Amino acid sequence: MLVIPLIPINSVDNINDEIDTDKGGFILPVLSNGIGEDPWWNVSYRWRQCITITNPGAYNLTDNFVSIEFDYTDLINNYGMDSDLYDVRIVENNIVRNYYVKKDFPSTGFATIWFETNSSLSESEYDTYMYWGNASINHRGVNHVNFDPSGTSWWGFEEGSGGRGSNVVDSLNYANATLWGRTASDYPTYDVGKVGSYSLEF
Repeated sequence: MLVIPLIPINSVDNINDEIDTDKGGFILPVLSNGIGEDPWWNVSYRWRQCITITNPGAYNLTDNFVSIEFDYTDLINNYGMDSDLYDVRIVENNIVRNYYVKKDFPSTGFATIWFETNSSLSESEYDTYMYWGNASINHRGVNHVNFDPSGTSWWGFEEGSGGRGSNVVDSLNYANATLWGRTASDYPTYDVGKVGSYSLEF
């Protein structure tokens, strides 16, 4: 499953420099081969970006989690995204999909969003969008899942303190871990985070 990363747009230019037109409060994308052509999902949202999803496999996938990464600082500063990313929604065929968002991951200033999608075998599809720019939204909504769907365990090492034998919390609530080292004096310690607030130093 390949998801092409987002490229920010505004109400004038989309990713192929085609012109979107504003008609009666709706911003409609220009019909163009390879560009999403779905009607605008919700006029309370000012911006959207089509996400290209390619399934090179031999099976149709249903409610399969995939992810995208994007520069949220640019979208906040120039395109009206909420500073906490509360207004982000993933919409496929006019249906809001389940999603999980993590700021400053995989690096500071970027965000990763995991979201459910359906994809047909050996096809590239243009029916999924990221929407944002709704100033009235101050929460993530019912479609935001409270776990990271990217794996079976997620240790963020955000405890900030602890030594050999201390617990590390699994954010997916499957299996907490324990810090160990080769000897009682040789074990990882907490340091300033490269991603998030803390990291482990070995």
